[in-house]
Amino acid sequence: MVMEKLRKQTKLYLWIVVGAFIGWIFFQLGENIAMRRKLKPWQRGILAEVDGKQITYEMFRYKLQQAIQDSINALGHSITPEEHSKIEESVFKNLITDTKLYDFYKNRKLLLDDKTALALIQNFPPRELLDSPDFQDENGKFDMNKYRQALSNPQNLPFFRNYELKLRNELPKFMMQADLLATLNFSPDELWNLYKRDKTRIKIKYLAINYASIPDSVINYTDEDLKKYYEENPDLFKRPPKASLELVFLEKVPSSEDTAEARLNAESILDELKLSDVEVNFDDLVRDYSEDLETKDNKGDLGWIDSTNTLLRPLYDAAMKLKKGDVGGPVLTNMGWHVFKVVDKKKGKVHLKHILLKISTGPTTEAELREKADDLIDLAKKEGFKKAAEELGLEVKETGEFPLTSGFIPFVGPEKVLQDFVKKGQPGDISPIVRKPDKYIVAAIKSKRPEEVPPFEEVKKEVTSKYLKAKKEEIAKATMQKVYEDVKNGLEFEKIAEKYKDEYVKVDSTKYITRKMFIPSVGFNNEFFGAAFSLEKGEISRPVATNRGIYVIKILDKQLPTKEQFEKERDQFVNSIRNTYTNYLYTAWTQELEKGNIKDYRSYLLY
Repeated sequence: MVMEKLRKQTKLYLWIVVGAFIGWIFFQLGENIAMRRKLKPWQRGILAEVDGKQITYEMFRYKLQQAIQDSINALGHSITPEEHSKIEESVFKNLITDTKLYDFYKNRKLLLDDKTALALIQNFPPRELLDSPDFQDENGKFDMNKYRQALSNPQNLPFFRNYELKLRNELPKFMMQADLLATLNFSPDELWNLYKRDKTRIKIKYLAINYASIPDSVINYTDEDLKKYYEENPDLFKRPPKASLELVFLEKVPSSEDTAEARLNAESILDELKLSDVEVNFDDLVRDYSEDLETKDNKGDLGWIDSTNTLLRPLYDAAMKLKKGDVGGPVLTNMGWHVFKVVDKKKGKVHLKHILLKISTGPTTEAELREKADDLIDLAKKEGFKKAAEELGLEVKETGEFPLTSGFIPFVGPEKVLQDFVKKGQPGDISPIVRKPDKYIVAAIKSKRPEEVPPFEEVKKEVTSKYLKAKKEEIAKATMQKVYEDVKNGLEFEKIAEKYKDEYVKVDSTKYITRKMFIPSVGFNNEFFGAAFSLEKGEISRPVATNRGIYVIKILDKQLPTKEQFEKERDQFVNSIRNTYTNYLYTAWTQELEKGNIKDYRSYLLY
């Protein structure tokens, strides 16, 4: 039955809710017992604060488990540590946005009240149930009576509670987007002008001087010319603030004790299978203990394997020594420790189910790493970072100078805690422990430089490059002014190009183009397209300067869409325009929501 499957899927969520309740009791009662001593937010299970509102660790964990399961279902396999980190970051950002959205929804009266939520659940079944045979009548149509019977069954409450949460989260967003969409009312003239802008086509001929076509050798200059240009244009050579760091990484690598502990857990499972007074179902233990997300929902089934399966070869070798129905293990592979059951055997092959216990860094190992990181910090404050690291047998990596405006730290990436430390700190300062899923990081600021204009000699090559481009722009502008006078006097474009070929003037033309098309020698350039589409057939532009060159444009032909075309495509065009504008407004608005007073305590709770 589909509802039994759905109930199984929600067991995890139920335990998370139970865990949240136990956590609440612990934090609340613990605080009272301790005479309400003041605890840090993360000590009270607060993962972040957004404009004074709290995001709990339990809520984050619940959302993360949902997102991970959705990803596994979509991908068809377990996720990598890198994918896990990306999902974790995405869930956190969504919680920040949702927390900020709550007040907005409340003020706009977009939140669902209980009566509305119940009516929606009763009358609009979840999409995953609509095509289920369990909810269809004899004619193959969805049967609302069967649905409402399932809805009234207390056993199905976890599934429908999850559906209610989705409705409460997603519907206000949908209504807000609909609200935005309703505000985008275009008048008939506005729509017609937008349509014309999109559909108008022109064919052009143009005279061009591309700056890149002017050789450097035609420009004579001295060091004095360069220095003068440098002094007159200091903002062109300004450098952002920079810093360099010394870094120590303490990788969370499982220790021999972690490996042994995982083996002991595997042996305990095997003992439960072999020594229990009551019959133990292997499938139940898969559900309760296995960490192989790819096979867990399929009762740990690995299918048929043979000696060519290099990843599971140790498992194969052990299984071939047993009989059908036997259980065995623990067997170690690159995946971790396996307890397995022989489902069937045939020549050279074995069909297995397994329970996988991965070998991960345990609490004791992580505590030892944190203690070592603390020792490094304490010792570095007395003896210096490099010497302290050397005494503790730790390798130091140097970032070299990097701009503080880039948002990226060499060897680390976009790490906000470390970025804030560097921006506020001074040379010699030692960072707190930066906690990551796979490592701890301790950093020292080696050097730091404010925003500055470097000495001339240091940026001489850049000064030369920009000076040459500026001079080429002057040459092109002067030449194109002469070209424009000849154009006004009626001289043909081809003859003008021939006349000024030694001054790097060329003539070119296009087929019919719209504003969204790319012209190889021009690119996507607002100045060029703005000038071209503002002209009528036969008209010629003044010189148009862009970042690539200078152009004089002639409109050979211009084709405007007809009202008939517009009326035929009107509905489709209106939907396209409104969706484009709505998505743009909604995205800009939600990005703005991400700003504000956000206190992030993840490093204390997650790693």
